[in-house]
Amino acid sequence: MTGTTSSSITWSWNGVEGALGYQGQFSTDATFTDSDPTFIIVAPATSHTVSNLAGNVTGFFRVRSGTGTSLTDLTYSDWTDGVSGTSAAPPAAVPLGAPGNVSTSGVGQSSITVSWSAVDDADHYEVEQQADGGSWVDATCGGEDNEVDGTQCVAGGLDRGTSYAFRVRAVPASSNTANTVSAWSTSGAVSTAGTPARDPVTGGDDELTITWESDNDSITFFWDAASDTRITHIYAVLDPGTDPLRPACPALTVADAWKDDMPYAVAVRRTQQSDDSTALAAGSVLGLCVRRTWTDDDDNVQYGPVSVAWAATSPDGAQPTGIPATQIQPGTKDDAQTRKTNAIDWFVTLDQGFTYEVRTVSATVADPSELGSCANDATGSTNLSSNTDNASERFRLSTLSTYTEYKACVRATNGQGDSGWTELVTYQTLPGQPGSVGSTPDVETGAANVTGSIEWSFGASATLPEQPDGYEAKTFDNSASALAAAQGGTDPVESLTVNKCTETGTAATVNETGSGFGFSSTGLSFTRATNAERTYSVTVLACVRAKLADAQRTSPATPHGPWRIATRTVSVTKLAQ
Repeated sequence: MTGTTSSSITWSWNGVEGALGYQGQFSTDATFTDSDPTFIIVAPATSHTVSNLAGNVTGFFRVRSGTGTSLTDLTYSDWTDGVSGTSAAPPAAVPLGAPGNVSTSGVGQSSITVSWSAVDDADHYEVEQQADGGSWVDATCGGEDNEVDGTQCVAGGLDRGTSYAFRVRAVPASSNTANTVSAWSTSGAVSTAGTPARDPVTGGDDELTITWESDNDSITFFWDAASDTRITHIYAVLDPGTDPLRPACPALTVADAWKDDMPYAVAVRRTQQSDDSTALAAGSVLGLCVRRTWTDDDDNVQYGPVSVAWAATSPDGAQPTGIPATQIQPGTKDDAQTRKTNAIDWFVTLDQGFTYEVRTVSATVADPSELGSCANDATGSTNLSSNTDNASERFRLSTLSTYTEYKACVRATNGQGDSGWTELVTYQTLPGQPGSVGSTPDVETGAANVTGSIEWSFGASATLPEQPDGYEAKTFDNSASALAAAQGGTDPVESLTVNKCTETGTAATVNETGSGFGFSSTGLSFTRATNAERTYSVTVLACVRAKLADAQRTSPATPHGPWRIATRTVSVTKLAQ
């Protein structure tokens, strides 16, 4: 035996004079049989490697020489004794790569879809879940166990309104001895839809724990099921009333106040107020009283204590009445000097007994499709509350990015439930300042005038519009005062600064170029002086700014960012005399 690897053994022998070839035989034990594989080795080779072995495998090899005129018709010598050899130990197994891009989607009340990127050499994947920062346990993927062959798991059997994190690892096939399971890759936490179980409600003895959830025109109340199936439920619906204190549940003696149309249910969905005819709308408030009832052994009807919960539909997204338009417009928060939006205000109508959670989502104005949803992408959290109904409170966002679209999201919440999110008005902040403006003149001197044009160019950026109609450009020149001075006038030549941009000027159309945007000063014509030095100079000023197509602002009519200016000097030669 002359060499080994973790998957092969090589044997060598001394050559035999006159041998045309050799026949070798391999066996896993020292007893060779006719069923053991044989090999023909053509002289003058005097070695053979047996491959495709496992690590740490012992084998035996023997050889005999053959003479004759053809390898297919050899006369063989006796076999040598078998010589043993052992393959080398296999290399240590390495972990598979960890799954990447673990993300969640398809969030429901009892399920969340978990996805990840495929891992090379993975046979399957294991998925675990963690509820509200607790222990990691196996996820139930598609109603089965936590092992999946693909790159997605629909984790089911989850509790509504509960925060879950998920982690995934890749597992090799049992026959793959080169790899072990990968490290875990973990997703961010995401909450299932719906309302979680809450603390016991007021107005009862904790016999029932009422929770609720809502959208803009319905409220669904939930309560605990009774362990005794003979126990049923009755409920009464409460309107909020006008008193600062919410009305109490009616007495059992009040006719038609209590309903028993869903005796064995543990939830009721309301789309109308207590009169069963007035529809709920965004911003509605509704109360529910629930009590258990049963018949005792003496056939007497018994009633349990009352439990009560107050709920609200999703908040009304309309701006409250009575708020001056100047307070609502973000344009009033645009700094007149820097042309930056300093703050955005939203006004929310509040009802007593609820906290109103306000969050925001944002995206660049250039790509509004990236503006996310209130449920999954909103960030930050500000709570508003009031001691009276229909109160208006302001939510102000003052940490803003340039040329960004902002949407505020609000929902009502209390210790018993959460409403759905309501999207408020979307506002845009002012664009930024265009980049440096370059210029290329094209002028020529005529008999009496210097004529031509100047091409101006500037670049685009993420804080600026992507289309040329998102810009305003104009040009000015000081040729009149420069000529007058050259002709011997006493008035100074006009100095052109950014303040000139507020005047009318000569409008220019902005066009898209290969590297950004551009516009032209065309039709330039400067009179040559007759009694001046050989030349005088004319300054051409270009002004360009980005504008915002935001109809929510009324002042100015077209909101805009700061001006960017550039100048170009044109020399006008003296007329010959």
